[in-house]
Amino acid sequence: MKTILLFVPDLFFSTKIEDAARRLGYEVASVNPGADFEAAVSQNSPRLVVLSFDRGGEAWEQLAAAAARAGVRVLAFGSHMNVEAFKRARALGCAEVVANSRLSAELPSLLYKWAG
Repeated sequence: MKTILLFVPDLFFSTKIEDAARRLGYEVASVNPGADFEAAVSQNSPRLVVLSFDRGGEAWEQLAAAAARAGVRVLAFGSHMNVEAFKRARALGCAEVVANSRLSAELPSLLYKWAG
């Protein structure tokens, strides 16, 4: 089964992403701050990691790095005001970094584009 791994502490966005992913035929697994991200990526063999950089402290950075080491694409999103996080996500190798508004407007196409 095609899996998308989520690190999205915001319930509004996590529910929206899960619903869209399932409608596209993906299985969804979630990870929380403090999880063993290397193991989560290895066990789930995701096609895509979707993460929010607005919450969760440095955990999102650790997950992005673990995904990059495993060769898994990352779609990162957050507030358009968080310019430093946008830069950091790009530096960590995230495939695409978008504002919350773009994620909401283009969610199915973004998932399909990056998860295949």
